[in-house]
Amino acid sequence: MTSAAACREAAPEITAVRIIAEYPAGVAFDQLRFALKRGAADLFPAALRPETARQPLPSPQDFVVYLDDDLAEGGPIVCEVDGVRASKTIRSGGMPVEVVRKRTVPCRVVLGERDSGVDGPDDADADSGRDVADERPGDAAAGDPGQDVRPDEPSPPDAPIAAAGCADGMRTGFLDRTAFPDIASCGQAAGATMSYEEAVTAAATLCQKGWHWCRATEVGRLPPSPQPGRVTGGTCSWLDSGGAICADVIDAYSQIDCAGGVAQSATTAGPPSGGCGLLPSCTNAWKLVVALERWGRVSVKDAEVCQNHVAFQCAGGLGATDCWLTCCRD
Repeated sequence: MTSAAACREAAPEITAVRIIAEYPAGVAFDQLRFALKRGAADLFPAALRPETARQPLPSPQDFVVYLDDDLAEGGPIVCEVDGVRASKTIRSGGMPVEVVRKRTVPCRVVLGERDSGVDGPDDADADSGRDVADERPGDAAAGDPGQDVRPDEPSPPDAPIAAAGCADGMRTGFLDRTAFPDIASCGQAAGATMSYEEAVTAAATLCQKGWHWCRATEVGRLPPSPQPGRVTGGTCSWLDSGGAICADVIDAYSQIDCAGGVAQSATTAGPPSGGCGLLPSCTNAWKLVVALERWGRVSVKDAEVCQNHVAFQCAGGLGATDCWLTCCRD
């Protein structure tokens, strides 16, 4: 059975998810509602904390959910948090996370993607030393070093919440919205990866309104630091490789700034699925991705212009890997 304990770090041998809710100063809640879902199934029924409303609750707040070990299998789950004031949901947020057997996995949720429009006075100074269980949350942003999910320090008090960029409000890559306000990796249901062919169809619905499927030129100008961060379940994020012709040969490098020798040459004008040969050919299904796990260590050159953090990924056949989809602000 699933059980929960508020604001207390789970023992190392326990399978658990630590949900960390963050929101900017000036946004006050008197309760938070925490939930865990896999698809349509509730892994943990929504819990309202504290049980008796108390205003305001300073950011961050955390809540540890203990899980059965077998829930570590079956793919990502989604952490959901609602910010409640006067019994009304004011802001909500969610984030996919991979459960790891016998470990406590952090899941950072930034509230603010769905705002009910309910306004009211915020008293950010009252009771500012208390959280949902009368305990300080401690180092709520300190992730498990063995996991891919590494929440960053809370945003400065007056920093606005950046848009998710994903239609469902949940980023799978570029997790620090302050560092990456204009780019995001987005997944399908519960943060699942997809083939390039699926990405072509899904791009219009996965990106938030006012965002679009990124091209390599929008990624290549980003600096090598900070790292984009990612949830578990994927290592790459598809880029829009459409519009190429067979003569458009791209060179890939295993170093940033297109340094060193060419590691591979290919064209992205091939089909959206299928096998990939070593020689440049329009019969190959090579496409471009943001190499999240090799950020700052790879690059490609197209028409003598170098684009950092970008690599080839086969869209089908032997060696194919599903990726998330990269969305950029219009």
